[in-house]
Amino acid sequence: MVPRSKYKYADYSISLTVLIAALVCYFYTWSNPASVDLTGGDARYYYHYLHSTFISASQANYFWLKEPVVSPLAHHIPVGLSILFSPFFMIALGVAHLFHYPLTGTSLPFQMAFSIAALTYCTIGLVFLKKLFQLQGISDRIAAYVIPLIFFGTNLIHYTITESGVSHVYSFCLITVFLYQSNKFVNEGRTKNLIYMSTVLGLIVLLRPNNGLIVFSLLFWFKSRAEFVAFFKKLFYNKFFYVSFGLLLIIVLVQPLTWYLKENTLFTNRYAPYGFYWTKPAFLEMLF
Repeated sequence: MVPRSKYKYADYSISLTVLIAALVCYFYTWSNPASVDLTGGDARYYYHYLHSTFISASQANYFWLKEPVVSPLAHHIPVGLSILFSPFFMIALGVAHLFHYPLTGTSLPFQMAFSIAALTYCTIGLVFLKKLFQLQGISDRIAAYVIPLIFFGTNLIHYTITESGVSHVYSFCLITVFLYQSNKFVNEGRTKNLIYMSTVLGLIVLLRPNNGLIVFSLLFWFKSRAEFVAFFKKLFYNKFFYVSFGLLLIIVLVQPLTWYLKENTLFTNRYAPYGFYWTKPAFLEMLF
């Protein structure tokens, strides 16, 4: 592991990246605030849990969604983004009350909250990416080059600045934190890292269930099969493993509980109508 005191260029790189991202967001996204709608498209469905809970029912059903609240697309979605966004939403709600903005959930304070939330979670993700590089012994200078490349050279910049209301930047943040905590736990075996990784994995599943496959990234932290087997034999005798697993289950159970409270069902699959057939690939339809 590279000593923290010598790992400064990556810190400068993160600071500069976030500063440029904030400036681009301000001059590009917010040059005309009246035209900004970060709660449109798929974002409105991820946002629906908060909106329908804290905004009046008539506004939630018709003003914002433009469709009845019983729409399957409005409900059969993961609750994770609403949980992660909730601190920013509550601040926006308070600001809207205090300064007399329309309490529609889509007025300026709420739109700005999505931008601030996306930048915040992106920054957390970049910081833990740096920490992961540090754990892996990657040099400070290389990390300083790679971090802005990941932000500016991938869709991360788009989902941070332009589509702040969807789950992608939140996924980047949580997955990066999980990778760091899991690597730390495998290397050092500390209980706190086990608890952290279980908590974050639960949030990852709540955000996008398919992203739970990141748990298999644990395999990359072992140098041999023998090391892998020895680690898990020891893990199964660790009482805190079962505590952390219970914590994971409690977090994941928030989803069926939310579905039950909202629509009186414990499970639903919003992708079921679309189907997937191994014997009927649709390459042309996908590409064109």
